[in-house]
Amino acid sequence: MSSRPRHEKSEPDPVASEDAKVVTVVLLASIIIGTFLRFLALDREPLWLDEIHSIQVALHASTISEALWNFINPSPTPPLYYLFIMGWAKVAGMTEMTLRLPSAVIGSLSLPIFYFGLKGVFGRSVGATANVMMAATLAKGTTTIQAAACEPHIADLAHFL
Repeated sequence: MSSRPRHEKSEPDPVASEDAKVVTVVLLASIIIGTFLRFLALDREPLWLDEIHSIQVALHASTISEALWNFINPSPTPPLYYLFIMGWAKVAGMTEMTLRLPSAVIGSLSLPIFYFGLKGVFGRSVGATANVMMAATLAKGTTTIQAAACEPHIADLAHFL
């Protein structure tokens, strides 16, 4: 007979599972709201100066090497963006909405990626709070979040946004 103690299975913590459900609901709601806000007014404003610059660089380049050469000149935009816009404008056209659509899609996809990255490093509540803040950046007016994580990382993100 072995003298090792028997390990019994512990009961799941009902508070932890309830917190996980709340975080999941908050995460899904923030992703849906953030996506809606990103697509809501894509064509309400005229193109901004940086958008016009990117489009001009991409559309005036007749070859890939010209588009990459334009990147060497002072530009805040990565060269692959110019290449992407060259192809995208040929496929989707050149309206405010179609030219902003890729950025809106990437912005929407960044919400769950941002959450899971922060969750892995700082925990669920920081990830969920930061995700709500990121989703609300395009809302008009003042956004107030109550009873949320208040770690220094959240304050830093609030100052950044």
